[in-house]
Amino acid sequence: MASYDVLGNIAVVKKKTSKKIISKLLKNPNIKTIVEKSERVKGRLRTMKTKHLAGERNLIAKIKENSCVFVFNIESCYFSSRLSNERKEIANTIKKNQRVLVMFSGIGVYPIVIAKNKKPREIIAIELGKECNKRRKN
Repeated sequence: MASYDVLGNIAVVKKKTSKKIISKLLKNPNIKTIVEKSERVKGRLRTMKTKHLAGERNLIAKIKENSCVFVFNIESCYFSSRLSNERKEIANTIKKNQRVLVMFSGIGVYPIVIAKNKKPREIIAIELGKECNKRRKN
């Protein structure tokens, strides 16, 4: 199992990740920041705390996925890059005239991927986390 996740320009490593893996990540030109997850994802908003390890001191990730771009703060907005294929598969089940409700939409990945790729009649996305609803420039 990988000891890290890549969220666009940020690598989030688990505690006690080897220096060899961190060195390898630093050589990747797309990764600008490496942080260590200092505690588990928790709370109703599924937030996490991190500790800066290397690179730029930045918590804003920029991710390209399924022909869409997402920009968000990794500490205040939950995102799993491991669900990319699932998001595409779910989008592919949506028909043109359907209405879609996305509960707990986070940064809006499901609704945006669905809207971009399937053009349903209406999408309603609901999210409690105010930080996740912020507009950020690419």
